[in-house]
Amino acid sequence: MTTERMTIIEDALFEVISNFNQTGIRYALGGSALLYYHGITDTVHDLDFIIHPSDIEKANVCMKKVGIAIAASKKFQYGTRHYKKYLVDGVEVDLMADLIIFHGVYSFEHHFDSSDLIQTFTVRGESVKLGNLEDWYLIYLFIGSREDKVKALEKHFIEQGDLNKTKMDQILNGDLPEDIRKRITNLLYEVKV
Repeated sequence: MTTERMTIIEDALFEVISNFNQTGIRYALGGSALLYYHGITDTVHDLDFIIHPSDIEKANVCMKKVGIAIAASKKFQYGTRHYKKYLVDGVEVDLMADLIIFHGVYSFEHHFDSSDLIQTFTVRGESVKLGNLEDWYLIYLFIGSREDKVKALEKHFIEQGDLNKTKMDQILNGDLPEDIRKRITNLLYEVKV
């Protein structure tokens, strides 16, 4: 990704998070931007935010100040209760609350948990709250068509040894498709946490 493109993305990120922080919106940055800021990927496609469900309306008001709403296609694989897409300085920004992803007869529901927001970084003096890598690992596993991101996250967890075992044990205690359960179990073995 070019330096110019990353500057455009950081401009958009600053516009969004400065409004979110000023308004007190509970959010977590996820997706390719989360992976980028952890050094896992060198490409950011868009900005994905998981929003606390009770803050979604305030978040939409903030977004209308900094961008324009654009059509968001409804995909059969997602049952997300609140999903809006915006364009901010040429960058697509997705807002999601109560994220639900279907995988065969199974589903994964991501519930916003402020206790997961332990990592931040700063863009132009504004603190950006980062989502949980383990959650995004599971999200990408459930989506199924993000194998490159799944493998990049696995490589990161193995090399860094920073996999949250408690979080992964909670995930394994849930109702999971066998292929996903096996993948997580293999990762835990590889990381040896």
